[in-house]
Amino acid sequence: MGLIAPISLEHLFSSAGFFMKLIKGMHQAAQGNGYVVSLYIAETDDEASINIKTLVRSRAIDGLVITNPTFSPVYLKELKRYHIPFVFIGRPVEEVPFVDNDNVEVGRIATQHLIEHGHKKIAFLCGPQRFTFCQDRLSGYKKALELARIPYTETLVWRSEILEEAAYRLIRDQGLKEEFTALIAVTDVQAVGAIRALKELGYRVPEDISVIGINESSLAKHFIPSLTTIDLHEERLGYQAVCRLMEMIENDQDVKEPIFVEADLVIRDSCGCGLERR
Repeated sequence: MGLIAPISLEHLFSSAGFFMKLIKGMHQAAQGNGYVVSLYIAETDDEASINIKTLVRSRAIDGLVITNPTFSPVYLKELKRYHIPFVFIGRPVEEVPFVDNDNVEVGRIATQHLIEHGHKKIAFLCGPQRFTFCQDRLSGYKKALELARIPYTETLVWRSEILEEAAYRLIRDQGLKEEFTALIAVTDVQAVGAIRALKELGYRVPEDISVIGINESSLAKHFIPSLTTIDLHEERLGYQAVCRLMEMIENDQDVKEPIFVEADLVIRDSCGCGLERR
């Protein structure tokens, strides 16, 4: 089985914890059924298309798991052309097999938690618009605001690449331009960069600004302050993706029904639970 992650190497290594847990779950499912998982690097969608052609023609794989679907995955045509079994980890735009969290709900849970603690001016640090999970988490943020009758403020939504340094630079630039009391980052990596910038701007976390990330990375546990985050259970995502792929390989048919893995809020210090806000 092949795992293709069509993202930059910089993004891949900055999110190493996510992929480590994902691959661990995939390996556990594959090993017990006589399969081996191989990782194939593709820094762009075009490179992913080339990899798929090469792998299929060489008959090196029985099926593919593909992460980080975008809104315009050019490699999807290659997958359909060669009739190779495949499963996405992440919500694709077309009706094809996938395993994912409900990322709209992930964004809603994070935002609702801050609202319950009195926040109304909540900034949202999103990722690149091309990734479906980023847009879904933003939709969840908007949904929670709407349910709480808090006006959506477009100037409080920012975007950076999913890199600590990119998030740091953006918050250094935006942090003093807008008034906000809390911030949600769509990944822990971005949350860490944001906190570093906030501290340099003179803010205390969580006393002045509460922060929530998403991923439950090793950074979340050991960073100061420890990071409140949402655990996506990446091992389960990887495990379920391989189980679904094996089902498709062995039955020689597509299974379009998606599998959703429930995500959980993990409360630590950075959200400021227990602090009395002014």
